[in-house]
Order: sequence, then C-alpha cells, then structure tokens
Amino acid sequence: HIVGGMNLRGAILTLVDITQMLGLTPSTEQAPKRLMVAEVDALTVGVLVNDVVDVIHLRTDEIAKAPTATGYLRKEYLKGAAHYGEGMLGILNLETILTSQWLVVNEEV
Repeated sequence: HIVGGMNLRGAILTLVDITQMLGLTPSTEQAPKRLMVAEVDALTVGVLVNDVVDVIHLRTDEIAKAPTATGYLRKEYLKGAAHYGEGMLGILNLETILTSQWLVVNEEV
C-alpha cells in the first residue's frame, strides 16, 4: 500500500494506494497518474487516484447519512453521501482510513 514518495514543496510526502483497503481491485490498464494530498492531524500523505473529475464544496446539510448497504466497502470507511448530478457521490472518511492499522508498516530494516 506504500507505493513511493515524492518531494512536495520541500517536504517528503508518502504515497499510498488504498484500493485494496477499500475492497477495490487496482486497475491493470494503467497506473494512477494523479494523487490527492490528504492531511489528518500531523499526517500528510498522497493518495493515488485514477482521475479527478470535479472539485465540489458541500455544506454539512448536503451530506446524507452513509447508506447501510455499501456492498464491497466497509461502512466505517464511508462518511456519508451527497447528490451529484443525476446520481449519488460516496464520501470517504479519510480520517478513519489514514489512521487505520492497515496502513501501519511493521518492518525493521
């Protein structure tokens, strides 16, 4: 899940791939070429994404409760949902994802 690092304005940024954690299969067509910088407390990471389609701002009252039937995705990783165009947009709980024990690397060198 740790796929590399990069320099972001003089700071080393760890790059993570959370697809397996979310129960998704990584795309075999091409490696992700974009990343989203996320910050939770003192942790700043680059999360690999396939594409950035839009950037929207949501008010708290526009966020609905996470659906009870999420299929492949563990409910704790979903913060809620919001209307987007003709459909619904799932909102990930990045705080839960990035502080998960799943991302901890226990390896001695």
